[in-house]
Amino acid sequence: MKIRICSINISSQPGFSRQAVDEAYITAEGIIGDTRGGRNQGQISLLSKKSISPLAPGSCGENLTIEGIDPYGFSLLDHLKIGEVELEIIRIPRTGSISNDICKKEEAESILPHRGIFARVISGGKLRKGEEIIHIPRLLKIMVLTVSDRAFTGEYEDRSGPHILTFLRKHFAPTTWKLNLSSRIIPDDVQMIRSILTDSILKETDIIFTTGGTGIGPKDYTVDTVLHISDRIVPGVMDSIRIKYGSDNPNALLSRSVCALKGETIIYTLPGSTRAVDEYLREIIKTMEHMILMLHGIGH
Repeated sequence: MKIRICSINISSQPGFSRQAVDEAYITAEGIIGDTRGGRNQGQISLLSKKSISPLAPGSCGENLTIEGIDPYGFSLLDHLKIGEVELEIIRIPRTGSISNDICKKEEAESILPHRGIFARVISGGKLRKGEEIIHIPRLLKIMVLTVSDRAFTGEYEDRSGPHILTFLRKHFAPTTWKLNLSSRIIPDDVQMIRSILTDSILKETDIIFTTGGTGIGPKDYTVDTVLHISDRIVPGVMDSIRIKYGSDNPNALLSRSVCALKGETIIYTLPGSTRAVDEYLREIIKTMEHMILMLHGIGH
């Protein structure tokens, strides 16, 4: 079933509910004539028709009442294309956060904050009632790079790279994120490390995990190469991991792992052992999604 706008709702006066109109114009600041307009995030709010039933469109404060999709079918950073208008989703409903019997007139103001979808304007234009909405899912692009001479030549099987992939699939399975995972194995070669990282960043990869080359050995090039191409580092991520595991295993303090940023790409350099990879991932995952959103101007 196609996704469509079944009602466009605006209000030029202070108050909660909005009145239905046949068409409206969207600019970078939101819908012209609507009180929600401005440079703030979430200029456009959406609710599914099913979410507000039996209430009338606009009575819950939403700008667009839509039909044809489960409200939980959207992900953060997905795009919605409506003719010449393009929106980016910056907030989605919290699954199970509101009971089905809350849709009563006296509780209408509770529906939008819990079931609503909020989006910011990427490009403006004219909206019309009945227009089709094209949902463009946002793939979370993650690349895993194993840096090891011996794994590259087949002297031993790479276990850390596949372990990262398995961990990520399991973690993101219950979420709305859609993954685009890739992996490579390369030798301990500075030029090759730099080339692949640079290429991945140019391809707008969201997250790069490297494994191997984080120690103080003569061929541990990974960290230095990452630092050379990065804009910033986030020291607290890896510092906290070293402190946590270094108390029981002092050798963990010899790791030079970093969390670095290049544009909107996050780079995590992990040690080469599967045990260390698992320890690092369990801590990294606690802040990783929030970092993604912050880099896109969301969640500050």
